[in-house]
Amino acid sequence: MRRAVYFRAFSFCLPIAAAISVTTPAQAAGNEPHEAGPHIHRHHISGFAGGVYERTEGGSAAFGLDYMYRLPYFGDYISIGALFETTTHVTKPMLFAVPFQVHPYKGLRVIVAPGFEVSHREHKWTPWFLLRAGGAYDIHFGSWAIGPEMYADFSRGEIAGIFGGSLGYGF
Repeated sequence: MRRAVYFRAFSFCLPIAAAISVTTPAQAAGNEPHEAGPHIHRHHISGFAGGVYERTEGGSAAFGLDYMYRLPYFGDYISIGALFETTTHVTKPMLFAVPFQVHPYKGLRVIVAPGFEVSHREHKWTPWFLLRAGGAYDIHFGSWAIGPEMYADFSRGEIAGIFGGSLGYGF
C-alpha cells in the first residue's frame, strides 16, 4: 500500500521534473517565458492561510510561512526555499519542507517540496516523510504579491489536499 502511494507521488512529480528540463533550454535559446521586470525579486517571503483535507482525518485550517530564493544560474526561473506550515487539527501536525519551484510564466509557480511532517500521535511526536507537489499563481503589485495556491501532500500512505491563498513580499 505504501509503495503504491509513493509510486503515485513519483509519477505525479515526473512531469514536473520534465518541465524543469524543458524550461531551462528554452531560456538558454532566448525564448523568455515571461518578461523580466520589476516584479522579479531574488528573495520572497510570504504567509499562507487556507485549508487542508484528508480523507481519513477530515478538514482543518492551515497556516504557514515560506521563503523563496531565485537562483540566478537559471535565469531566475528556478528557486529554492524553506517552508513551515501547521494546522488546527487535533494532532497538531507541523510541516517542514524544502520547496523547489519553477517559474515558467509570469506569476505561475510549479512546486515540488520534499520534507517531513511531525504530528502528535499516541502521546508522542512522530516524524513522517512528506512530498508536496502543486502550484500557485502570484499577482504582483510592486514588491507585494497575492494569489491562490493548491497542493497535494503525500505522507503516511495518504494524500491530503491543501488550498488557500498567500500574501508575500519580494526584496
